[in-house]
Amino acid sequence: MLRYLTRKSRLKRQNYRPWQVKLLSWVGIFLLSLLSISYFAPPAHSVPFTRRFQTNDKGDIVFVSNTVMTCPSSRPNCASAQAGTAGTSNQNNAFSMVYVDVDSDASTFNSSRANLNLPAGSTVLWAGLYWSGDSSNATRSQVRLATPTSGGYTNITASSLYSGTGYQNAYEGFANVTSLLQAGGNGTYTVANVLSTPNSANRWAGWSIVVVYRNLNEQARNLSVYDGLEVVSGSGQVNILVSGFITPPVGAVNVKLGAIVYDGDRGSGAA
Repeated sequence: MLRYLTRKSRLKRQNYRPWQVKLLSWVGIFLLSLLSISYFAPPAHSVPFTRRFQTNDKGDIVFVSNTVMTCPSSRPNCASAQAGTAGTSNQNNAFSMVYVDVDSDASTFNSSRANLNLPAGSTVLWAGLYWSGDSSNATRSQVRLATPTSGGYTNITASSLYSGTGYQNAYEGFANVTSLLQAGGNGTYTVANVLSTPNSANRWAGWSIVVVYRNLNEQARNLSVYDGLEVVSGSGQVNILVSGFITPPVGAVNVKLGAIVYDGDRGSGAA
């Protein structure tokens, strides 16, 4: 399952060009964690990718991401699996996964942190928080977010919740957190209570904040965020059609792609 982001540069005029992007099952750009997407049945349905945000400006797009599940530290090969040196068979299918909880806060059952480091002179234009796990519990639509200036957690409720992929109880939540990132600025962000199914094999949970920013020292670009939900299995591939972004009228089109990918297993063809 993945979300998808593209951005363009060297703008001269509007020129809308549909573009079909073939995303292979091993795509791992901005991979959230060492988790498993291994071979499974096709989804019951997918969520088509649509444009969530777009602007023409000098700037760029960055991700702030982390996992909230890991292997038990007491298990053999856990440390080497985390380091990526334990071989292809040692991924989350081989462990009863447990929650990560770094905040020493009794009110959270999992949490992890990551840092935002925008260049000097940057302004946050838009920010979206995405999270995913394996659960059918109704509270999966709620997480908590702490910013460098919030002095504690803010409760976040998904404005969009995607599920029904046909793969276990996979889901993904989305919330617009632009105002929180604009107030928070650079520093450490903590996300907590991303619901999944701990103490079971082949489970995952993670989060990512997509940040679109303006910086007058950078190149002019068409900054676009598209999101949806697709399941990619094994060595298969998925074609995703996106349109409505702006390209230069002549010359080369310089593209940067970022994708949020959950549950990709090393060595399975799905990572």
